[in-house]
Amino acid sequence: MIAYFSTKTLSFLSKNLDIDDDMLEVYKYGIEITISSFLNIFLILVFGLLVGDIISAIIFLLCIIPLRSYCGGYHASTYLRCNLIFLLCFLSCHLISELINSASQEHIKFINEMILLLSFIPTYIFAPVKNIHKTLDRKQAVKCRYISFAIQFIYSVAAIILIMLDISYGSTISITLSAVAVMILIEVFMQRRGYHEAG
Repeated sequence: MIAYFSTKTLSFLSKNLDIDDDMLEVYKYGIEITISSFLNIFLILVFGLLVGDIISAIIFLLCIIPLRSYCGGYHASTYLRCNLIFLLCFLSCHLISELINSASQEHIKFINEMILLLSFIPTYIFAPVKNIHKTLDRKQAVKCRYISFAIQFIYSVAAIILIMLDISYGSTISITLSAVAVMILIEVFMQRRGYHEAG
């Protein structure tokens, strides 16, 4: 479906704009990524409404999109798989944060602090994770690394403040950051096993 719409969009653009034939595949990939990204966002918001917590869905998106943009992580081989994994990631994060928030306030604070601390380790060691679709030179990699740290630090502080104020969305932030850390570890593992190219 995404490939069909991207082909139609590219066909329309090539008829109305002066596009170099050598760049058609690049434009097609860019259109596919854009459509897939909008579909991901739409699905998360819809399921946020379905689980009765649209704010968690928005927080999830606000945390995961910028952090993943700079630190990288697991990338599915098809758009369908990407959409499904992204949706399952949100639903898992929502469920786990609900379970954490059902504990006592003292335990909630301790669990979230441990999660936030552990989430920094993969980012510190591996970010940014390169892949064949996003190659980075040394200067770009260093920039992405520092931005990844900054984003993660800001969100971690926000999570701690919310947890101290007994606001449940602090757990949503910490679990989302941990999900990004897990995706980093999965991608590194898959590259080392030869399932994915490092770029």
